[in-house]
Amino acid sequence: MYLSGTMISEQILQASLDQYTWPAPYELENEMPDGINLAFPNSNFFFFEGVNGGVVVEFLPENTGNSEITLTIQDALEALAPEVDTRGYDFFSISGPPSAETLQKGLDKCIHLIHTHLLPVVEGDFGWVESVVQKRIGK
Repeated sequence: MYLSGTMISEQILQASLDQYTWPAPYELENEMPDGINLAFPNSNFFFFEGVNGGVVVEFLPENTGNSEITLTIQDALEALAPEVDTRGYDFFSISGPPSAETLQKGLDKCIHLIHTHLLPVVEGDFGWVESVVQKRIGK
């Protein structure tokens, strides 16, 4: 039986991060068993395993200024990179049974999307949050 959160580690996340040059220094903060926080000076990306071994990346309320709605990189992508079609495409999920290899692939996808489309967020730009929250709550 697979137990969510049993395979993600700082080493696996670091392997994905090492593929890119980042605009700011970062630290990996081990918050296990909940997940791992990728902490930049002006933003945080909280990584954890979903129930089926997929990767989930959330923003901390201290960055978004919103503690009522959990916001993910999918929300940021929809706001900042609408050309990335996130509808019907679960890039957080894995194919096949959960394993270290499939988790690594999921992390690689998420890190690629962050580096390719969300560098303003890495640097602390959360101006997109209000429109996402308003859209979600229907105002």
